[in-house]
Amino acid sequence: AGLPTYIIYGDSFLVGQELKKLVAETGAESLLEANSHQVRGNQARLPELLSICNALPFLDARRLVVVEGLLTTLEARSSRSRGRGSRQSSGSAGGWEGLAQAIPQMPETTLLVFIDGPLSENNNPLLRLLRPLARAQQMNAPTGESLARWIKAQAQQKGAGISPAAINSLADLVGNDLWTLD
Repeated sequence: AGLPTYIIYGDSFLVGQELKKLVAETGAESLLEANSHQVRGNQARLPELLSICNALPFLDARRLVVVEGLLTTLEARSSRSRGRGSRQSSGSAGGWEGLAQAIPQMPETTLLVFIDGPLSENNNPLLRLLRPLARAQQMNAPTGESLARWIKAQAQQKGAGISPAAINSLADLVGNDLWTLD
């Protein structure tokens, strides 16, 4: 079997960190520019995405394709169309159904990663369609005690110490906006 497809969604800071980790683990950070693709979800078209994913890598062991925001875009579209009484069913993946059939046929050199913000588990037709074919990871921003541990770990990672009082102050002032905390 080829490389798995990934869906990483939730808090944008944690999604970005998880993507960096995945790229490092798979050795994809050293890919030639020709083998590394960013596709914006709101501009993505199925035929173009499939042709990128089905192409073999040039002088590299793999090809990285990161699709940003496609599931969020489709979720917003399907909830808008339901609100207007459109005939489009809520189960529709907006013409992306072919992606589910195409993923198992992709070359094993293709690393396909979908990154998104928070998604509705039940109301996202593409998430439901792709979940059986992908490793889905929901990245929620920590709260409470786990937020305090996260702040302490981030400070230590940056070579700084931080007191429990400072951790509590930061958590109270900023909440779990990880970009600001970082």
